Amino acid sequence: YLTDWRGGIYATPTMTGSRPGGPVAATWAAMRRFGEDGYVQTTREIVGATRTIAEGIKQMEDLRLVGRPEVCVVAFDTKPGAGFSCYAVADCLKQLSGWELATCQNPASVHLALTLLTAKHAESFVKDVKAAVARVKESPKLYNSTAGMYGMAATLPQGFLEDAAGAYMDAMSEAHESAAPAA
Repeated sequence: YLTDWRGGIYATPTMTGSRPGGPVAATWAAMRRFGEDGYVQTTREIVGATRTIAEGIKQMEDLRLVGRPEVCVVAFDTKPGAGFSCYAVADCLKQLSGWELATCQNPASVHLALTLLTAKHAESFVKDVKAAVARVKESPKLYNSTAGMYGMAATLPQGFLEDAAGAYMDAMSEAHESAAPAA
């Protein structure tokens, strides 16, 4: 587990982290089915959508890009003085449009990892972000569930975070051991 990762606290009870083998097998099958030309075309669509979203975020008065959205991930935060957090925008996006953004802690930001499916909706995503920002500006206190969690975690002592992540890992290991079928 990691408690000082730039993305925040990260603990997973599996050897492969947060990625099970299914997506790896699916990627292999897709490569076999579509070949190199299909893979290159898919990559072009995803990179193009990433650029569309990044440009849309750049145009928004209260948001700023975090990092360099060069391939398939677009991360953003709110500008200083915006009066609301990026986490509130993510909560609102989920509620209004069903978009599920990943949250990061250091720096505070949210991000969308694009796939071919999400790439096909890049322009809709930009419109939905604009609508979410407008909604959050009207009522910032309605969208603060994620913001509270990340704000609180950032203030806790490092030793406590490490102990909590360790306890989580121990509990998950015990749960897996007790759920294993008897030999």
